Amino acid sequence: MLFYAILCDLPIHKAILVYTIAWVMDMKALKDRVSITLDGDLLEKARKEAEKDDRSLSQYINLALREYLARHGEKEKT
Repeated sequence: MLFYAILCDLPIHKAILVYTIAWVMDMKALKDRVSITLDGDLLEKARKEAEKDDRSLSQYINLALREYLARHGEKEKT
């Protein structure tokens, strides 16, 4: 993509921007959007923890679920 942008006579900073946007769009394609319902108290605690970690709520829930599943998977193996 970067090579293509350069071939189209874009200035290098614009070519890099085009490449970066394409890369970000590819990364977003790896994620799926879901809708879930959470208990109010759980949601509030998750929001507070996400804020402490300077993360979005979505990032925080993703990491928490990944850690839980990693631990849970290890327990099943033993």
